[in-house]
This record gives sequence, structure tokens and C-alpha cells, in this order.
Amino acid sequence: MNKVLNMKEEYKIFFVAGSIFLATIIANFVVIYYSFKTYDGLVEENYYLKALNYQDNKNQIHAQKNLNWNVDIKKIDKEIEILLKDRNSKEIEKAKIEVTFFRPTQSGFDKKINLIERKKGIYVNSNTINLNKGIWDVYIKIRKDNLKWIKKQRIFIN
Repeated sequence: MNKVLNMKEEYKIFFVAGSIFLATIIANFVVIYYSFKTYDGLVEENYYLKALNYQDNKNQIHAQKNLNWNVDIKKIDKEIEILLKDRNSKEIEKAKIEVTFFRPTQSGFDKKINLIERKKGIYVNSNTINLNKGIWDVYIKIRKDNLKWIKKQRIFIN
């Protein structure tokens, strides 16, 4: 009789340990499934440096609002044209504009171009831009003397 009780206790321990092990495996598969299902491919680059420079970025945003520049993107096809005006609707001349096209879901297709001033306040690229279909992030950096203006915009190319 004592041997039979020991056998049942061994089965209980095996059953409990097996159940815990099986529950852990199932939980891991559920987490892996949902991580693949909800992954959007977007990753914030240099998040640590952005956090360190938080106050500088906040000050930049405040200074940019005070500038009140009007930046109008006229075309994004094979050519980009940006119309740049100050708060008094006067064209801004002799600014340096750098436009970066960044593919948020697929690296390796980034394109960085510098725009040249075609007419007073109108800046265009000198080469044609060939962008693949899909979603692109456009970073526009404008410098005029010691002033800086930055804009990020998401576009969709058909």
C-alpha cells in the first residue's frame, strides 16, 4: 500500500512540473506570435542621443515657431521645389536647404540632396529624384545665417 501512495505522489509531481513547463512554452509562443503580428518595422534611431538632447530639441522647436517661416513643398515627383518665405511673406534668399528622403520600412534607399536657389525664395534640386513606390519620410533642414528650421513630413508615392 505504501508503494502505491509513493507512485501516485510521483505522478503528481511529474504532472505539476510538466504542466508548468507546458504553460511556459505556450506563453512563449503566444508572445512570439503577437510580436511578429504587431511589428510595424519602424524603429527610432539614436533614441538615446535624442533623449540626451531633449532640451536642445525643445528650444529648437520654440525658436522655429518664433521664426514663423512658411515652407511650401510644391512638387515631389522627379523634382522637388520649395518656396521659402519669412513671417512677412518676403522670400528668403541665400538659404541652404538639405532634403533627405528616408524609407522608414526599408533601409538602404535613403537619398540626400541639396537644393539650389532657382529664383528669389524658390529652391529646387539639380538632379532628378527617382523614388520607389511606398511610404517615405522627408526631412527638410534649412539654414540661413545662424537660423535653423527643420521639418519632418511623411509622404506616399504611387
